[in-house]
Amino acid sequence: MFYEVFKVALTAAMPVSELRGAIPLGLLYFKLPLWVVLSVSIPANILVPFIFFLTLDFIEKFLSRVPVGRYVIDKILSRARKKSKKIENYEFWGLVFFVAIPLPMTGAWTGATVAYVLEMNPKKTFIALTIGVVIASIVVSILTLTGKTFSHLF
Repeated sequence: MFYEVFKVALTAAMPVSELRGAIPLGLLYFKLPLWVVLSVSIPANILVPFIFFLTLDFIEKFLSRVPVGRYVIDKILSRARKKSKKIENYEFWGLVFFVAIPLPMTGAWTGATVAYVLEMNPKKTFIALTIGVVIASIVVSILTLTGKTFSHLF
């Protein structure tokens, strides 16, 4: 069971999958109890992006030394600047709801990057990410457990 729990935590910590991938993986594929899935996926999906937020200034300076790194960081930050326009007016609550919506290109990783672009306070950022991730975990859990998907839309 340790191996499966580790995979769920790792999936939740990754930028693309986050909770949207970790919760269905744990519940449907590994058949883990909901409390186990949530107890590893929520902290992983909060802490890793928050650490990214705290170190993004260093990462930006480090990557900017090389042309390829500058290109990558510019792409990431320009996407975040586009997303930040929608969040900027509501800042804290905008970030909460942005993270809470379990759709592609939303979530804790993009939210942490947007918070960096908006120069948000680390404490407020952590709280907003936490609230948003908890809401997203509830939504994804309900959709997973009821078998509801939005695949017919795509």
